[in-house]
Amino acid sequence: MQFFIKRGVIIFTCLFAGLLITQTILIFSNYSSVNNYQATGNTVSPEQKDQSEISTLTDLEATAQHPTNNGATTTLLQILLVTSGLPLLFFLARSITQSRTRLSNIMLELEESNKTYIFNSLEKVDSQNEDEVKARLITNLKKVREFIKAISSGNYGITWDGMNDENTEANRESIAGELLNMQVQMQLVKEQDQIRIWTTEGLSKFGEIIRNYQDNFDKLSESLISNVVNYVGAKVGGLFILEEEENKKFLQLRAAYAYDRKKFLSKTVEIGEGIIGQCYLEGQTIYMAKVPNNYLSITSGLGGANPSSLLVIPLRTNEKIEGVLEVASLKPFKPHEIEFLEKLGELLASSIVTVRTGEKTTKLLQVSQEQAEEMRAQEEEMRQNMEELEATQEQMHRTVNELGTLKDTLEKEKYLLDSLMDNIPDSIYFKDRGSKFIRVSKYLASHFGGNVEALIGKSDFDFQDKSRAQQAYDDELNIMTTRKPKIDYIEKEILTDGSEHWVSTTKMPLVNSKGEVVGTFGISRDVTRLKKLENDVLIKDRSLAEEKKQYEGKIKALENQLKKKATSEDELK
Repeated sequence: MQFFIKRGVIIFTCLFAGLLITQTILIFSNYSSVNNYQATGNTVSPEQKDQSEISTLTDLEATAQHPTNNGATTTLLQILLVTSGLPLLFFLARSITQSRTRLSNIMLELEESNKTYIFNSLEKVDSQNEDEVKARLITNLKKVREFIKAISSGNYGITWDGMNDENTEANRESIAGELLNMQVQMQLVKEQDQIRIWTTEGLSKFGEIIRNYQDNFDKLSESLISNVVNYVGAKVGGLFILEEEENKKFLQLRAAYAYDRKKFLSKTVEIGEGIIGQCYLEGQTIYMAKVPNNYLSITSGLGGANPSSLLVIPLRTNEKIEGVLEVASLKPFKPHEIEFLEKLGELLASSIVTVRTGEKTTKLLQVSQEQAEEMRAQEEEMRQNMEELEATQEQMHRTVNELGTLKDTLEKEKYLLDSLMDNIPDSIYFKDRGSKFIRVSKYLASHFGGNVEALIGKSDFDFQDKSRAQQAYDDELNIMTTRKPKIDYIEKEILTDGSEHWVSTTKMPLVNSKGEVVGTFGISRDVTRLKKLENDVLIKDRSLAEEKKQYEGKIKALENQLKKKATSEDELK
């Protein structure tokens, strides 16, 4: 059925055409027979004509005998023509309607595509109006062509006709929106190229100025500040250079430029003073977009009018600041101008170092020449001193030998001292003026529960009871003050773990080669065992004394009893 609907027009067209051709052939066949008869009558002889007429009449009579057949055939053909023509008209009308619908849909899609992909003006459009749709599409395509052509020729200021704030959002992803974005990006690239060229040309220009005046710092400063002010379109500029006198650093104004006129000013700025001194101290660029009235004359010291923006840049090279560049303008500084001046600051700092190095080199060369003259004058005196030097060298050789012997002796002494400190079963120590250990024996280190290195830099407060440590500190302080030693005295030590020890101690002042008391030293021997034995003996003595008293009391009691007994016996006698 679907095949019949789709192919109906072709089928009925072919059928209608075939019937129409058949009828036409039939009509032309009858018409041809009549024409042949007329033509035969005009061209044959009378005898042939008579014979032909007889034949034709015979044919006509035969044809006349079948009128019903010709009429029926014609009628049938006409009926078939009408029957096939009506469906043909239906299918033609249906095809035209469908074509019209498809055309309408195409126009609608074309208009929607025009709005979506090219440009949407947000205006209402009759999508059924083919001429209007085509005109809008062609107009937008022409706009695209003209816009691209203008951008290609470098005209980045072109605008899209019909684009406004209301339809900008609707065209964000359309060709018009993308072209405008491309225009902005290309304009940005062009501006960046111009800035890069401007920066490169500026740095090249100032590099040439530095090369021209590298042997004269004053002219270099004047040329630099005037060209800087003019190149960035500023009005006021000052170049402050770091100077040092009597170990005091300050910033000296070496060159100034104001309102296209040189101003020879004499001004110094202390480090940290005002905006210039603060810029040097912090090492950061300071930019003021709004400068109050009289701010420039009070803080910067350049004088003149009141600019609307102020830029102060440190001249830095190799993390060292050589000065400060101050520029003021009646208009705000652009970011690329600030960046350019910062790069220029590094170049100026390097040039300052180079020029100053050159000046120092020149001065050193002059001094060297003067010294050469003096050296030539002293050559004779030096030759005279050669003998003395030779004698001195001999003396030095002897001294070196003596020092070698002394070194050997010191090494031997050190060996002996180390042997003593490492092996003697006594506590030997050396302390500084703060009563902190600077050398101890191994026995003392083990006594305090550590190694020798752990005791160095510590005091008795780190190992003993606070009261005992304070007593030892006061004793050592008194020894250093009076220079009187304490020899072989018994003292009690209480360590931080609570353990008690008795030591026999000798302490003396430690005196250096200049006779200065630089600490104390001493030796202590642990007599805890002896002290305990002594205490045991004392306890025994006390116990024996008490027993003695008891025995004496008993003896007296016995004596009294004996006396009484003797008395009583005498009385009985």
